[in-house]
This record gives sequence, C-alpha cells and structure tokens, in this order.
Amino acid sequence: MDNRFDHQLKTIAFFISEGFHASRLCHELIFAENGKDNMNLALTFLNQANTFITSAKTLYAQLSSEGESQELETFFHQFMVFNNEVLTNVRTNHSHQWSDIEFKQLEESFDSLTDLLNAWAK
Repeated sequence: MDNRFDHQLKTIAFFISEGFHASRLCHELIFAENGKDNMNLALTFLNQANTFITSAKTLYAQLSSEGESQELETFFHQFMVFNNEVLTNVRTNHSHQWSDIEFKQLEESFDSLTDLLNAWAK
C-alpha cells in the first residue's frame, strides 16, 4: 500500500509541474509580440494545463483532508483564477493585464511548492 501512496504523490508532483509548465507557455504566447496570432496555441496550452492540474487536484482530494496542505490548495485556487482570467479576457476581447498579474501570483504559489514537489518526486 505504501508503494501505491508514493506513486500517487509522484504523480501529483508530475501533474502539477507539467501543468505549471503548460501555464507558463500559455502566458508566454499571450505576451509574445504576435500574441493575437498565438491565441489558439495559447488556449491549447491552457487546456493542457487545466487537464494536468485538475488531475492533480483530483488525486490530492482522494488522498487528503481539506486544508491538509494549504500551499497546495492555494496553488489549485490560483490556477483556477488564472485560467478564468485568461478565458474571460479572450471571450470579452479585453487586455490581458490581469492575466499577467494572476500568472505572477500562480508562479509565486508554484515556487512555494518546490520543496514539497521535490520530496514527492523522489
């Protein structure tokens, strides 16, 4: 049973890392010089990020009690804020100023998880 639990923690760490990487690619494409031309690709990476992070959140919910890892739950929440901000700005054709702000918050949240994710990935 312990090996299964360790495997699930490694999987959560992998999903979070890959999800954040896809979020970063989305952000970079939005703010590239030809950002409007890259929007379909940016949204594809956002979808990929959402898939990874939702999978991580689902596994985490199965393994823990609410509030067990405040840092991880903050990351999940901040990703949803970033995701919703990007989608709203695309839908309403607004500036992505707040997408940038929310991504920076997501990045800070991810950085605070480094030690935890490294421990789980072993």
